Amino acid sequence: MIDRYTFHLRAVGWIVLCIPLYGLILSGCSTIGSTPKTPAWWADPQKNGPQHLYFKARGESSDSLEGARQNALKSIQAQIAEYIFSEVKVHDISGVPRISVESSVELRELEIFKEDEARSGTRWTVWMLGRYPRSEYNRIRERLEIGIRLESQWREAQSAANRQQIAAEEGLLLGIVQSYDEALRTSFALEAVKLELAGLYLKQNRGLKARQWIVDVKKSTLDRDWRSRAEELAGQLPAFSLKDAFEGRTAGIYCCVREDGKFAIDSRLTQELNVRLVKAGVRTVALHDLIQTGRDGFDDAAMKRIAAVFMSQKADAALVILLDIDASKTGEQVEIPGTVDTADALDAKLSYFVIRVSDGLVLASDSTEGLSNARTGMLNTILTHRRHLPSHAPAIADGLNSQ
Repeated sequence: MIDRYTFHLRAVGWIVLCIPLYGLILSGCSTIGSTPKTPAWWADPQKNGPQHLYFKARGESSDSLEGARQNALKSIQAQIAEYIFSEVKVHDISGVPRISVESSVELRELEIFKEDEARSGTRWTVWMLGRYPRSEYNRIRERLEIGIRLESQWREAQSAANRQQIAAEEGLLLGIVQSYDEALRTSFALEAVKLELAGLYLKQNRGLKARQWIVDVKKSTLDRDWRSRAEELAGQLPAFSLKDAFEGRTAGIYCCVREDGKFAIDSRLTQELNVRLVKAGVRTVALHDLIQTGRDGFDDAAMKRIAAVFMSQKADAALVILLDIDASKTGEQVEIPGTVDTADALDAKLSYFVIRVSDGLVLASDSTEGLSNARTGMLNTILTHRRHLPSHAPAIADGLNSQ
């Protein structure tokens, strides 16, 4: 009868293997005599074929038959590991075989193909022939080869960092993160790669990108050292900005004013907003024609109409601004801060919305109101004040990334 089970290999220094064999039932023949008789198949065991690899081992024990079986089994496990590692040629930087590097490798589907046993006095001997699928051998071999490739990428990324080749370093690190779970026997932790990316983005003042990897590490590990390092980097995060919110995206601009119940495009706000976004490194596209809105302003239907127009302009998000002017109060004289001059006051409410163009979903919205000496002054408030667009930057970026 053939028994099938799964076991785990752990290599520390030399290969040490341990497996609980619950309910294992093995068949064979047993002899008792002064000299154990080697079975006939031992001298000419099954040859390796296209579907399976075969490994034989002899185990002995003065304690029990089960002890002899375990010793034979461990020897077969070690042979499989050595065979795989020698075929892949797993080496470290110095060229020394990395068989001693601590690692966990799961060897599945090992079968005891043949087994015989004998007893000489108090000593048991077991001859065992194990069968291992080539498909599993290929699976582990591929994962080991991926690990070797990632080791090389990790060293290349460190070299690129030393040479200040930021784009190359970023590409290499992102590639490692993408393939890490498919690899075996890497000498570095995935957390190291993620925090290396966070540090790289911090140097570029890309706060949200850095935050993404810091939060990822804090959520995915319980290791105190990695969490401590993540907290340390979190303390270095800069204030979020428009660049963080729209990085790599095209932002559509739509600015209009409502006075005495009538809507009109506000070219001054449009121009100023466009300048500010471009200066922040954001690609823009602006609308200069009025889009029909609801009676009360920008309702859900109006948002979807705006999104549809910007979709045709290849924008990813729309920054919509509505300036409601109270004509009854506008015109009062107010002091200009830092001077002795006064100016006509603008009594208004500036509302803004950030819309995801793909489906018209509002990712962020807020408003500011009061007296101002200029329309662009109110615009500056929503662009720079920490409770306005900078505070919404993470939600905007997350919303655009999840579409």
